[in-house]
Amino acid sequence: MINKPINKKFPKNNMRQKQRFKVRDGALAFFNPNPSILGSIIDISEDGLAFAYMDNNSSPPKEQPTKLDILISDDGFYLDQLPFETVADFELPNEYSFSTVIMKRLCLKFGKLSKEQKKQLDYFISKYTIKDN
Repeated sequence: MINKPINKKFPKNNMRQKQRFKVRDGALAFFNPNPSILGSIIDISEDGLAFAYMDNNSSPPKEQPTKLDILISDDGFYLDQLPFETVADFELPNEYSFSTVIMKRLCLKFGKLSKEQKKQLDYFISKYTIKDN
């Protein structure tokens, strides 16, 4: 089976160099050591990921987090201490007019990964992304 990319062709203004793949439900991302933001991973590549999280209007941590952890809640997969830079953080459209919950999308670019982290990330992409039928 081949992983299904989000976009087969990237627009010229898109800075992504690797294809992003949709991630199955249950994949979570959160900051380490302060898990003030926890969200569901939307898509991932060898270069970075995006996840959706609920904006709880809490004050941001005094120090910006620089490490990210990935967890598959029902499978015991855990990848920790991924260095990253924030690329974008924006509000998502509200699907329900009666809801006051604000959802945001956080887009991250991975920093320099160790060989073991790259190996685990490749495993994650091969096992936990949505495949073509």
